[in-house]
Amino acid sequence: MIMTNWGYTLLDAESMPDILTQEEFNSMTANKYALDSRVQSTIKSVTAAIRNYCGWHIAGSQRCELVLNAQNLQITRKYSDIIIQLPYRFVSNVEKVIFNATKENNEWVGDEYDYSFAYNGPLTVYDANIDSRKSTIVVIATVGLSFTDDIKSIIANKVGHVLSGTFGIQSETAGGVSVSYSSSFVNGAKANSFMTDDKEILNAYKVVELL
Repeated sequence: MIMTNWGYTLLDAESMPDILTQEEFNSMTANKYALDSRVQSTIKSVTAAIRNYCGWHIAGSQRCELVLNAQNLQITRKYSDIIIQLPYRFVSNVEKVIFNATKENNEWVGDEYDYSFAYNGPLTVYDANIDSRKSTIVVIATVGLSFTDDIKSIIANKVGHVLSGTFGIQSETAGGVSVSYSSSFVNGAKANSFMTDDKEILNAYKVVELL
């Protein structure tokens, strides 16, 4: 079990799952950086930056427990139904939704209603009632992707750029030859910055707000 930075818990994981492994990176780059001791830490840095940009863990597919106070949750009412914007996307299953929840014998108990969900996060709970704004709402769902080749490519390209870049150096001279680096190259060599093309891909994975 691990608490994420985005307000929910991965129930069956002991650590944040990899999106790209070092073995996959070495394969994608023909072992060009296989002897570079920075590879693993750079993969982790780039992966963390992507997750923070998108606002959730993205991959792999994980059982997640969301426990929130009703007053802190983005809720929209439609007739007698309550629509909740969940803090993640690509929801494949919701196994439990409990309103006015309390824990008894290490199990959540409370009021349960019929519900439906969408892959991109909105959860509709039918004819639901919240006792007070301080009530606890618990959602247990399976969330995340197991197939993320486009994000793997972004990570691999970014890691290669960082490892081959000259972080913080605008120009250098060797053997009488002077080389200047463009600002885009220098910025691209930072693990937590992304080019416009990368952002266009990552935007498809960002958490969206409920309209």
